[in-house]
Amino acid sequence: MLDMPWQGYETSSALTPDQIITLAVLAGALVLFCTSWVRLEIASLIVIGATACTGILQPEEVFLGFSNPATITIGCMFILSAAVMRSGVLVPLTNGLLRASRDSEWRLLLMLIVTIPVLSAFINNTPVVILMLPVVLKVCERSGIAATRILIPLSFLSMLGGTCTLIGTSTNLLIDAVARNSLAEFDGFDMFAFLPVGLGIAAVGTLGLLLMGRFLLPVNRHPAGFLPEEAPHNYMTEVRVQESSPLVGRPLDRERFASEDFRAIAVIRGERLMAPPPWNEPIEAGDCLLINATPNRIMELLASRDAESLPGLSQPGADIRTVNLQIAELIPLPVSPLINQSVLEAHLHRDWNLNIVAVQRQRHHFRAGLKKLKLRVGDILLVQGGEEDLERAERQLSLVRLQSRGIQPVAPGRHPAGPLLVLAGVVSATTLLHVPIMISALIGVIAVLLLRIIPFQAATASLDTGVLLLLAASIPLAQLFESSGLATRCADMVLSACGSASPHVVLAFLYIATNLLTQAISNNGTAVLMAPIAIQIGEALGVSPIPMVLAVAYGASCSFLTPIGYQTNAIVFSAGGYRFGDFLRIGLPITAVVGTTAVLLIPKFFPF
Repeated sequence: MLDMPWQGYETSSALTPDQIITLAVLAGALVLFCTSWVRLEIASLIVIGATACTGILQPEEVFLGFSNPATITIGCMFILSAAVMRSGVLVPLTNGLLRASRDSEWRLLLMLIVTIPVLSAFINNTPVVILMLPVVLKVCERSGIAATRILIPLSFLSMLGGTCTLIGTSTNLLIDAVARNSLAEFDGFDMFAFLPVGLGIAAVGTLGLLLMGRFLLPVNRHPAGFLPEEAPHNYMTEVRVQESSPLVGRPLDRERFASEDFRAIAVIRGERLMAPPPWNEPIEAGDCLLINATPNRIMELLASRDAESLPGLSQPGADIRTVNLQIAELIPLPVSPLINQSVLEAHLHRDWNLNIVAVQRQRHHFRAGLKKLKLRVGDILLVQGGEEDLERAERQLSLVRLQSRGIQPVAPGRHPAGPLLVLAGVVSATTLLHVPIMISALIGVIAVLLLRIIPFQAATASLDTGVLLLLAASIPLAQLFESSGLATRCADMVLSACGSASPHVVLAFLYIATNLLTQAISNNGTAVLMAPIAIQIGEALGVSPIPMVLAVAYGASCSFLTPIGYQTNAIVFSAGGYRFGDFLRIGLPITAVVGTTAVLLIPKFFPF
């Protein structure tokens, strides 16, 4: 039998003090990042502070994440992606999508297969999905296509395209940064180093969606978007009965308040919540009604003067019937500062001139007032406001607009081809002239700002501070993991568990472990944990660590099993009205074929 380098090794049973401290910091970081108890930015700063307090790293090492090429490059790519989106250069693409689909689900899916992976390879996939979401919903509405058949493929295709290039996903850039810091002779990945394996998994993933999606994707559920006139989703809202209301002094009319599209769930009187409503008890002035109804019925109630929006949810004196205000459906992204804030604490009326009309949460029946409701990822806010205020809130609060009447998703700018030319220059300089991606991306940002392709305020607003601070925290966290010896210890445990297995089996184990972990925590958080272990395993085996690192990169980026593992999944989960099991049903076979392909192709293009 062939002797493997790690055979006969026994791990020490006792953790060192540094390893115990590191383990505590890692556990705390995972709790903060997974639970969203505090904003992602605050959680990242806490992790940086905790890393500094360990004393294991030098002060300059703790803050290396802020100056790391990965952080700077991703920040630049956010601005370049925003420039492309704002320019209107993709308007012909979206209009072509409308024309080419011609009421056919297959043609629409084929159009997405041709366009989305290519866009996501060079533009951050989250804005790509945000751009295409209202377009796809509009196509589905006009064509009678079930949007639930299209939105999951939209998210999956964006992930598959992102695996093809160095700049396609922040995970690839983070993996590149960790490998550069840990491997002395490693100069980093080229722009298209990920392409051979990425093309392979994109091809089999796309084929899997075509062949299995027709059987495994849901058909009959109505999506949340485009505020349809017929059979819309119901929202939950809370209104207050005024003294002048004809409802005062008489019981609620069952015929009016117990229909399918307009139902009273509870009556709140002071601190007393009565659910179900007391149908035989007179309503008093000041009572609050918890209503489950369609958007149109909610607006009719408010316009009738029978009840008014709650103080604190609408602007004082605001007239809900004002004709120059838009009604829009907004989804908060996982990085939105609104997450975990109550509807009242959000202060949309005070700070953003927006009125919260209602909130939709799938399969949830409220047992408390709307004002106290904590917003979650997946909630949909029915909001009223001016177009400029809506756009400002979208940019600065990380909100995605599903649809509002009469609004186009994008509009042509002054330099429609400019940002594409700049982006092409960034890619060419890195690929052909071997300019570091950080430098070429920074020059690209300077170009779009000097050419006024994107205003400075819009450029700064496009920076996702949650992601950037997460990266700034993740890089020293990975260094702490390695410097304390905990990464080596974990690698030894993996090798001991694998016994005399070949490097190919260990690579497969790394991919599976990474992929399962990324379903529960962020892809970048998973990469930070697993990349140092992969490097240590490669060195312990006496083989190149690069294939092991790439197994982590691809495993972390292919999050198909849950709607919480990847930001684009969370976006379409809300918009499509999906259930958790819908992702698992289609995600399991896609994960299996993509994972098998990755494990087979990585050693072919990156030998041990």
